[in-house]
Amino acid sequence: MLVCTFLSVEQNRLQIVSFLILMSLADCSFSRLMPAFLTGSIASFLTIGTYFSSLGQIPAVIREKEPKYINMPLVVCSTVNAFLWTLYGLIVHDVPFLTSQILAFTFMSTNLVFYLWAADYIPTHYIQSLITVFQIAFPEYEKEA
Repeated sequence: MLVCTFLSVEQNRLQIVSFLILMSLADCSFSRLMPAFLTGSIASFLTIGTYFSSLGQIPAVIREKEPKYINMPLVVCSTVNAFLWTLYGLIVHDVPFLTSQILAFTFMSTNLVFYLWAADYIPTHYIQSLITVFQIAFPEYEKEA
C-alpha cells in the first residue's frame, strides 16, 4: 500500500527508478550482504558530511556580518538533535556513533555561534580565533579593503 501511495503521487520514470534504487540499498543494508558495522560507518560518514556542509555559508556571514545566510530553525533543531544523539552514544558506550555525533554537534554549534555573532549577541573578540580560522580556510571570502 505504501508503494502504491508513493507511485500515485506522480508517476514518472525518475521517481520509479529512485524508489527502486532506495529499496535496493535498504534491502542490502538490512540483509546479511552488508554487515551492520559497514552500514553504520557509511551512515556516520554521511551524517558528518551533512553537518559539515552546513559550514559553507559561514564565510559569507563573516564577510557581511549578516545572519540571513544561516537557517536558524534548522540549526537549532540540528544542534538539539546532535546533542541528544550524543547523550545516547554516551549511554550505550558506542564510540564510533558518539564520535560522529560529537562532530555533528560541533559543526552545528559553530553555525549557532556565528548566527549569534552576526546578530550582535556575541562580541567579536570572543570568537576572533574562530573567525581567523575561517578566513584562513576561505581567503577568497575576506572583506575587501
